Amino acid sequence: MSCLNDRYFLDSETRQQSLALARKGIQFPQETKLIAGSIIYRIAHSNRTFDESVAGLWWMTEATFSYVRQIAANTSPEMRSDRAFRSTYRQKLAVPGRFGPSDMVVRGVVLHQIRAWTGRGKPVAGATSEQETFVGAFEIAQLCIPGLMIETAPGSRKWVRSPAFDTMLRTLSPKPALQCL
Repeated sequence: MSCLNDRYFLDSETRQQSLALARKGIQFPQETKLIAGSIIYRIAHSNRTFDESVAGLWWMTEATFSYVRQIAANTSPEMRSDRAFRSTYRQKLAVPGRFGPSDMVVRGVVLHQIRAWTGRGKPVAGATSEQETFVGAFEIAQLCIPGLMIETAPGSRKWVRSPAFDTMLRTLSPKPALQCL
């Protein structure tokens, strides 16, 4: 069965571009398929617009989201659960604070089979110091889904929702992380 974003995986040149994009955030990317009805999650930021919050390349499976939630719930009892979740999310998926507050959760439902790159978060240095490093967990993987976003101009690093976004994914409005835990 074909996938809505096949062109990012089947065309040799475009595949290399999407793989290079995936390698910016994940180590050892492997191709995977998400079937219609799959639930995926994205962590968003309250200081961004609705489109910026829901539309992005980086997602996680329902199993990964549940795992991060469970680890956060088992953390120190004196930590507020949303703070524990953000801390766990950052460490397990290698997401430093400079990317935003990570205080919103977006739930998506895959509408038609799509392809994605999956892999462990690539280690990155934190926002406050180079000694604060986020490594990413071996036991979970994140998703990079080419075709959800398009760059406004080559090299601009400004992304917008692709015309195919609403065909691939139905998203629910972002909710504060605390409401989802």
